[in-house]
Amino acid sequence: MLLNRIIELYNQHKTQNSSLAEKRKLYMLLYETIKRGIINLDLPSDYELPPTRLLAEKLKLSRSTIIRSYEILRLEGYVQAKPGAGHTIISQTTAKTPERLDNEANHNYPELSEIGKSFLSNVSLINSTDDKSVAFRPGLPPLDIFPVSQWKNLSNLYWRNINLSGLSYSPSAGNEQLKATIANYLNLSRNIKCSPEQIFIVSGSLQSLYILGNVLLNAGDSVGIENPTFPNVHSIFK
Repeated sequence: MLLNRIIELYNQHKTQNSSLAEKRKLYMLLYETIKRGIINLDLPSDYELPPTRLLAEKLKLSRSTIIRSYEILRLEGYVQAKPGAGHTIISQTTAKTPERLDNEANHNYPELSEIGKSFLSNVSLINSTDDKSVAFRPGLPPLDIFPVSQWKNLSNLYWRNINLSGLSYSPSAGNEQLKATIANYLNLSRNIKCSPEQIFIVSGSLQSLYILGNVLLNAGDSVGIENPTFPNVHSIFK
């Protein structure tokens, strides 16, 4: 897929600059094509560039031309070369090169909503527990006691007996049979009386807090939370 994308971008770049293409060295045309593709995020980061022999064959260029283009990209920090692993694209998502700034200025992007701006101002709090050297990190359960084998067996059982209808869209609040099972479990084990319609299946605690916050809270309301608590909870409520 990446090979086809590079060929497409190369042909476009060569056509759009046909007057210069005859004067420009072929390795420079290819270098500019890949560089612009990386800057504009047309070529995703962490992907390995096609082998030089294969790209040379597809573009009908010499292998030395491809090698020279890759070498310039490596020297400018757009790709990294690993022995025996080819050339890999380096992430440019945080780099604000002049070309990328110009491209962003030419786009008429819509304004962020107020909630979007709020998320952006608190983005530093999100995923703030990634430091694997910290023990007893809040928000992370004891992974060593998770019943992996039981979970795998249940998953295999489900896929062995799946109906085609089970691959269609499900209710956004969760599968009805699952909600009924949870309601019965809560009644028998916790003495909590509730109906399946009162149960919502979410992807995690943060989604549940986000939904509750949108339903119950207004701007400026106070929220009491535990201390210490999962840092992302602060970000959700802010």
